[in-house]
Amino acid sequence: MADNIPNHEIEAQHSSPSSHSRASSKVIDEPTGAPQTLSKPLKHEHSEDCKSSIPSFGKHDVLEALKHSNVFLTGGAGVGKSYITNEVISDYRKQGKQVVALGSTGVSAVNIGGFTVHSFFVFGIASNFDELAASDKRAKKRLADLKKMLKATDLIIIDEISMVSTDLLDMIAYRLNHYGYLGKVLFV
Repeated sequence: MADNIPNHEIEAQHSSPSSHSRASSKVIDEPTGAPQTLSKPLKHEHSEDCKSSIPSFGKHDVLEALKHSNVFLTGGAGVGKSYITNEVISDYRKQGKQVVALGSTGVSAVNIGGFTVHSFFVFGIASNFDELAASDKRAKKRLADLKKMLKATDLIIIDEISMVSTDLLDMIAYRLNHYGYLGKVLFV
């Protein structure tokens, strides 16, 4: 996760089936640090047997942003974040790209069909850098495997990012930077 990669925030919003939702994309301008907000309507497909609407172009917005940025996908319950995430995973895999799906909790890891953040990044029970340093001394083989995995991965998805503490997020950034991860990250 290179520090010079711009980051996007895309917000999925649910509205009544007869209207269009608005997706908000926030790009942080690296030189000035000033956020710029871009907004465009999301078109919806409506099904006779489904009362909710599903974003039909949200996936394309996320895929386009992931070409040059890390993405933070946000929105309320039921707006289609999981749908878009699964579509992004499917699209990447159809292209032969490697995707690692992670959850901040065991339940979210199961729901996304992946691993927990702690397990994948070999954090064990560490909750800060002091504990991580002690843990790393005992996990040399797993850390070597993690380095190989990160080199081969194109996209890391972290679901339920709101459950990740700032210390844990710093530890994730440390692992990505320390092991030379060059892919993108989708935070959901």
